[in-house]
Amino acid sequence: MTMISIPVETRSASYQVHLHEGAFEPLTSYLEEKGFRAFFLVDAQVYRYHTDGVHDLTGFNKGVFRTLIMKPSEKMKTMASVNRILSFLQDHGADRKSVLVIIGGGIIGDIGSFAASVYMRGIRFIQVPTTLLSVIDSSVGGKTGVNFGGRKNFIGTFTQPESVWSGRSLLMTLPRAEWESGYGEMVKYAFLYDRQFFERVAGFFRLKGSARQEELNSIMAECIAIKARIVAADETETGPRKLLNLGHTFAHAIESATSFKVKHGVAVSAGLICAAELSVVRGMLSRKTADEYISLCREISFPKLLSLIDPAELWKLMQSDKKSSNGEVRFVLLREGEPPAYDIPVNEKIVSQAIKNSLHWFE
Repeated sequence: MTMISIPVETRSASYQVHLHEGAFEPLTSYLEEKGFRAFFLVDAQVYRYHTDGVHDLTGFNKGVFRTLIMKPSEKMKTMASVNRILSFLQDHGADRKSVLVIIGGGIIGDIGSFAASVYMRGIRFIQVPTTLLSVIDSSVGGKTGVNFGGRKNFIGTFTQPESVWSGRSLLMTLPRAEWESGYGEMVKYAFLYDRQFFERVAGFFRLKGSARQEELNSIMAECIAIKARIVAADETETGPRKLLNLGHTFAHAIESATSFKVKHGVAVSAGLICAAELSVVRGMLSRKTADEYISLCREISFPKLLSLIDPAELWKLMQSDKKSSNGEVRFVLLREGEPPAYDIPVNEKIVSQAIKNSLHWFE
């Protein structure tokens, strides 16, 4: 795999997303070339499997100690964790010219980027995503955030990274559950883009061995490019960037209802099924096309507890979503022969029916 670099051009910043072999080697050279005074926030799991690489990157072997290691979980995605990062930066003398290098999956990436965006009114940060989900989605686009008051990502900023670096070796130590989670977001992009890409993603799941790996590299790059185009057109989610929330209103409610026992990307895939069923109930999508979409989602393994979800509980949780108002919730929905549509208001009765229609898919 040669280095693949995808440009991201937004109103506030321009940067590159780099996909490369190895783990941290190109980033090490980049930091040396730029002369950054870097601080490092590292996912504990990444540190466990890539200790030597992290030590080389952070300067630990040369007596430099500017690294904070944190164990990620959805329940630690709070202001208390952000305060810990801010204290680490302050205690170690980070200033406005410093850069925070964030190494980990989506949770570490979200809280680390938020902390960087508010420390001294904002310092630069570099994302080093280490899961499939964070490579193709959360590390790109500048959304930062923490959970607050029982609401997912309720506090956050739009702040673009300095750059993004993803080494393939970092993905090779992922457990199956993390791959499944990443596939959920990959399927979302298949829904959002054109028929050809949908067919490519569907075909990917039938591949084996090196052919599967090579196709994954290409699909990852395409997912990033799709998101880059959407973010370039709407950096702060006032219009078409809302399309990236396809399946997420359901997903966030599912995560909360299951006390975050379901990983985000798996919840997204379940949310995509619910969105397809809701599109059918609303008369926007045919049964045949919905089943085709749903068959792709079912390439991902669902925990049995999803089939026990209470529609009334999900609706209640959706009421606290940022996209709810006046007794209705706004969804991204699928349309027959047309691109998805966003900001579609739907009431409880229709949403509950769609959820009930979805439950058998999770058995």
